[in-house]
Amino acid sequence: TTVSASKTLVESAKAVSEYGDEIDKTSQKLGLSKQAYQEWDYVMHLAGTEMSSMTTGLKTLTNKLDDAKNGSEDAVAMFDKLGISMEDINSMSREELFAKTIAGFQGMADSTERAALANDLFGKSGQNLTPLFNQSAEATQELIKEAHEYGMIMSDDAVSASAAFQDSLTKMENTIAGVKNSMIGDLLPSLTMVTDGLAKVFKGDMSGADMMAEGIKSIIEGLTNAIPAIISTMTTIITAMAQMLPELLTTLVTAIVDVIPQIADGLIGMLPILIDAFGKLM
Repeated sequence: TTVSASKTLVESAKAVSEYGDEIDKTSQKLGLSKQAYQEWDYVMHLAGTEMSSMTTGLKTLTNKLDDAKNGSEDAVAMFDKLGISMEDINSMSREELFAKTIAGFQGMADSTERAALANDLFGKSGQNLTPLFNQSAEATQELIKEAHEYGMIMSDDAVSASAAFQDSLTKMENTIAGVKNSMIGDLLPSLTMVTDGLAKVFKGDMSGADMMAEGIKSIIEGLTNAIPAIISTMTTIITAMAQMLPELLTTLVTAIVDVIPQIADGLIGMLPILIDAFGKLM
């Protein structure tokens, strides 16, 4: 049904926007491009970890890079073991240095030395990267290529649109919550009178009945005063939807008319394949 299809579309849009928003926010925290974040997230996921868990590790790596730039001989020696020179450190972006660091670890033969160096450059996160270090740099590049070929990488525009949609949803949810909190907040003194009055009645103090009555009366008055504002808001929403409906229906009908021939052509094109497959089964 139309309602079911609309619900599925909304749920899908929300799921995609949440994923895109995570890419947008986390990639910025890590200092990586949106594309690089997704590529490495896929690679690391297959290695048993996630890029989002590398926040602390990349911070440690960045600090070591800064130490090397500032003349720390120990830091320079660490990167030298990975085939990363001072020229590389001074000229490459953080994204490029991260990729070259991973490739450097993958080229180390001594697993004990590699584990110690990973701990120095990535902290505790270094241990989680062991499965990634055990594969070759060529295999890693193949996985990155695979992520693109299988359509796993969202474009920068799609990621930005996802983040914007998620922000819009948050704004709408907060607006609705704000209206609800404001209405309930105005009623809380009256609700307090009701609960206090009820407590008195339970103790045998019948003066609580008057307090309850006063509280209930105040609640009714509050709701009565709020109803016009609620009706006004609903009227505005319904009016806006009614104005959009003719245009939406026209767009929907046009889309259906355009899609039906494409579906028909696709089915006709598939007929020879289906007939051939059916013939082989007979």
